[in-house]
Amino acid sequence: MAGEIPDVLEPFGSCLYHYTTLEKALEAILPYWTIRMSPCSKMRDPRESGALLLTVSGFEEARAAGAELDDETFRSVIGRSGELFRLGHGIKDLVKILSLTADHRSPRASTTEILDRGFAHPRLWEQYGGAHRGVCICFGREALRKAVTDSLQRRGFGKPFYDDVKYRDGAIASEALEIRLEDVQSDGEIQGVLDAHIQKHRGELFFTKLLDWETEREFRFVITSNDVEPVDVPIHNTVRAVILGQDVPSVYRPALAALCDEGSVEMLEVRWTHGIPRFEDTMPPAPA
Repeated sequence: MAGEIPDVLEPFGSCLYHYTTLEKALEAILPYWTIRMSPCSKMRDPRESGALLLTVSGFEEARAAGAELDDETFRSVIGRSGELFRLGHGIKDLVKILSLTADHRSPRASTTEILDRGFAHPRLWEQYGGAHRGVCICFGREALRKAVTDSLQRRGFGKPFYDDVKYRDGAIASEALEIRLEDVQSDGEIQGVLDAHIQKHRGELFFTKLLDWETEREFRFVITSNDVEPVDVPIHNTVRAVILGQDVPSVYRPALAALCDEGSVEMLEVRWTHGIPRFEDTMPPAPA
């Protein structure tokens, strides 16, 4: 099997991958078969982790149209605008994100096309996978989508948003940071105004990152919760394989193998040979 892609990771595009440290895999993910959705405020890209500072637009247009606000209406608008600003400022703590890596086809030569696979990113192994001492968990894309969606809806979170992340440089689009005056003046609760705005602009606010992150080829799930705590979702029966980094100490392999056996998933090991990842057999040593 060395040098080939195992059948469990085929076909191309059918898997999603999550890099994590050995400690998190052994202590939090594999024993319970759950994975954590973390607050958007904890994301590494400052473009998306920073507070959402919303403003109200449309005053000039209203004035130009002769629609001056009387004192009572003006006070109401100012009060609701302040509430909107407060809610928007804290929304990044309430929005929870599950980040994964997807396969991505590129114009590579056939000799290096394995690098289009989600498990084959050396920088992600270094940055998220414990500097090659961690693991990369491989999920069936459709199985994970269904499991996450069903679990969140069953627990009252509603249907999550999920999509590939888009990458571009530049500031957040102004329309995603502005609430129209007529929306603030509406009779609905201000939380509803914010929710509608986020749904309309979710692509710009939560599925767009700076180009510097483009090689991560991120696919993510996004929900909004009622508190700042992370949200755990079940992954049992969604995991196809657990891929060990090449520097995982051998002492941990029996424990990893036992957890994989319990979950009926394959355990694989990747090694980098002449700059290309290759799979090796991962038979843990027999107990003494």
